[in-house]
Amino acid sequence: MRIAVSAVLAAMALAFGVHRALGAVWLSDDSFISFRYADHLVRGNGLVYNVGERVEGYTNLLWTLLVAAAMRIGIRPEISAHVLGLGFWFALIGLLALVSYRRTPSQSFAPLAATLVLLMDDY
Repeated sequence: MRIAVSAVLAAMALAFGVHRALGAVWLSDDSFISFRYADHLVRGNGLVYNVGERVEGYTNLLWTLLVAAAMRIGIRPEISAHVLGLGFWFALIGLLALVSYRRTPSQSFAPLAATLVLLMDDY
């Protein structure tokens, strides 16, 4: 019975979280700094903001490299940033639910951490 209640509550939290996440997708102006670095990398100029200058102005190397990889295969950075952001958010929720499942007795599974991430406004 507890598993069924937990599953229903988790499904409700997931539906609510997905609805809110899709409605809150946006790009900050700082995103375009990373996009410019990624664009120059894809064009063979290296990780630079302006060609010929060697200044590191990004604070998110892995993110910039992921966006560059998407650009390399033809995906616009505005699209890949949204897809990657939502994908990693879902991966975090899945990982938290899996850890909760493995660390609790089978009768009392409650993915609290995953549910809280789904319900948080800023996540």
